[in-house]
Amino acid sequence: MTFPLLTAKLQTLRPGQVKEAWLADVCNKLDTKIFKEIILTHEHSPHVKRPHYTVKDVTTDRKLLAEDGYDDVYMWWCCMEIDLQYGDMNRYAVSRSLFNDAYTDMAARWTRTHMPLSATDDDTGSVHPVLGVLV
Repeated sequence: MTFPLLTAKLQTLRPGQVKEAWLADVCNKLDTKIFKEIILTHEHSPHVKRPHYTVKDVTTDRKLLAEDGYDDVYMWWCCMEIDLQYGDMNRYAVSRSLFNDAYTDMAARWTRTHMPLSATDDDTGSVHPVLGVLV
């Protein structure tokens, strides 16, 4: 998914509530979550890096981190953030549920196509190979 496509989809769901700086910040948070929770826990190509978006990126065709076909993750994450910001807890609950479903589907796809990393034993215990923390 690209920022212009995400912006267009969000304008249909939450018209007038999307600002460029806000969108870059929210997408940074989600891609950091995806990178830490999914990508770093599995084998991945060296070219996969945690992106950092700026306001300038929002107007370009820069691709977001999630694979094609999992665009709903961004759409529902943004809707969830908007609903929370405006205190609309009924909409928030629906957006969160839809986000959780989309995120789980994306994570399951990544797990099916990338081998999970295993912890390694050393003298101090079991250490995660990427994160370097005890597990």
